Amino acid sequence: MQRNAGSAWRKGLLGLGGIIALGGTSLGIASASYEPTAAPVSFEPFFAEGKTRQELHDSLLEWWEEAGDRPLGLNDSRLTSQPGHFSARDLGVDLDIEGTLDQLAYEGLLPVLWRQTGWSATLTLQDKVPVFSFQALNTERLQAWISENSPDHRPASIDYVDGQIVHQPEMAGYLLLDDELSPAVVDALLTGQAAQLPISDDTKEIEDELLLSMDAVVGEFRTTFNSRKINRSKNIELAAAFFDGKFLMPGESIGFNETVGKRTSSRGFRLAGVYIAGQHDTAIGGGICQVSTTLYNAALLAGLEIEERYCHSLAVPYVPVGRDATVSWPWPELRIKNNSENPFALAVQYEKGALTFRFIGQSQPGREVKIERVYLGSRTHETKYVHDPTLGFGEEIEIDEGGKGHKVRTARVTYQDGVEILREDLGISSYSGGPKVIARNEDLLAPPVEDPFKDLGGLNDEF
Repeated sequence: MQRNAGSAWRKGLLGLGGIIALGGTSLGIASASYEPTAAPVSFEPFFAEGKTRQELHDSLLEWWEEAGDRPLGLNDSRLTSQPGHFSARDLGVDLDIEGTLDQLAYEGLLPVLWRQTGWSATLTLQDKVPVFSFQALNTERLQAWISENSPDHRPASIDYVDGQIVHQPEMAGYLLLDDELSPAVVDALLTGQAAQLPISDDTKEIEDELLLSMDAVVGEFRTTFNSRKINRSKNIELAAAFFDGKFLMPGESIGFNETVGKRTSSRGFRLAGVYIAGQHDTAIGGGICQVSTTLYNAALLAGLEIEERYCHSLAVPYVPVGRDATVSWPWPELRIKNNSENPFALAVQYEKGALTFRFIGQSQPGREVKIERVYLGSRTHETKYVHDPTLGFGEEIEIDEGGKGHKVRTARVTYQDGVEILREDLGISSYSGGPKVIARNEDLLAPPVEDPFKDLGGLNDEF
């Protein structure tokens, strides 16, 4: 038997040698007559035996057209709603068809001839699974879904209620495990069955210990306003709400405009009084400078850094000159920075006719902050008259009351146990002021009164 087998092997080898010896012409015929075909495998696109590479390509493409958009059924029982509707394409996954076909393994001597001459050979798959590309994998939408549907997810918060600081620790949600998502997607694609969504407990943005360390009101300021001015009061309420509950971590800054956004009627802001270049006017969002001013003063008393602040053109009635902070969209801006090593939280209280900002941080026993002002001078403006042809003789109407200009220097002084430890110059606030504006009919002004005796010479000298 051994001799016969060896003989058969030698005969095969001789036959093969004969094939090799045929030369280029015969090999060219073979190349034109045969295409490599695939052996049967378990994966659906390769089910049929004997497919050519092009047929396998077309089969894969047809399968991916359906499978790429098919819901993956990703799920986890801990979520309130499942993201099963996400498809592979939704996540940026793609099928690498050429990479899949390149897995075809050519074994033995005939495949060598096939590579060189096109001789017929049987192809097999090494891994028997397609190759997927995860280069464009995008998990942002899926992570957002997970965050929104984590039943216990609740951000940390600090509030001020009836004179007490109330802490609400964060309830962390779940975090998508990106490294484990790819195998789950492949499993769902190949089996057609729902796959386990790889998630774990997320880390807290604000740890409980850090939250509880904010245990004292370190800066508080209150201003009042006329609640009967409905539009202005509503604007104050809307703008103040954007700051309530905000955290300011070490090194972070907060800007008024970037926090509140553009004031428009579609967002609920109303027409109310404003100052423009020393004159009184109206605009959408009028009155919100009282919010920025209250915030500014609370930040001063909390010891925070003022990166950007501007005064009005006229003095405001709710704080002394030098203590206001004007804002408008998109400039001027009020910007405050936490230049300390400790976090702060903002608690804002709006009530009828009053607004209070409180910065809550780590208690500093014996620490006190005061604001000092040095008045540098004032200026008045001459009355400005404008023509109004509808007015009668001697009639005048006040168009704008104007206001005095002021100049004041402000400083922040910090004391520890009654001893001054820091003095900071906050700069000079210059209020331009504006003239009183009176309308009258210039065409009906009384002519100048002339001296009735100017032409009589010395005739009346004896009198």
